[in-house]
Amino acid sequence: MSCIRYSPNTIESYGTPTSSSSFLKDDQEAWNLAYLSWDFDKCKTWPDPHFSTHVRRTLQFVIANGALDLTDDVNVYKKVRGFLLGPAPAAAYQITNMLRVKELPLYLAYGEAWLTRVNARARNYREPYDERFDYAIDDVSISFEVIRACK
Repeated sequence: MSCIRYSPNTIESYGTPTSSSSFLKDDQEAWNLAYLSWDFDKCKTWPDPHFSTHVRRTLQFVIANGALDLTDDVNVYKKVRGFLLGPAPAAAYQITNMLRVKELPLYLAYGEAWLTRVNARARNYREPYDERFDYAIDDVSISFEVIRACK
């Protein structure tokens, strides 16, 4: 299953992660959550030495019961990790509206400021360029008919 990269650049272009956060380079969902959780564009230093651990534990968070899936036995879509497979605005919405959002490791570490940052950074996300949709539209008459039919 492939994942969308939220950041316009690779992790290496945002400074040097600590050795404990090297998994972010190989785990796209982890990098997406890290990118939403910290403004790497403004601050090239990492938030704290435990940041990557908070990211990893948040990804392992089981939505239904708040447990951490340390052995990776739970389906990805039943954990916070599953949210990070879709576009950033959808991920931020799902995280923010979780019943157990205040139990997430990143929330416990950074509080409401973290949620505010996640939502703000998710709004900066733009869908990646796709050649399949890069063509001129010559006739819009059919779209007008669809709009009239939907009224």
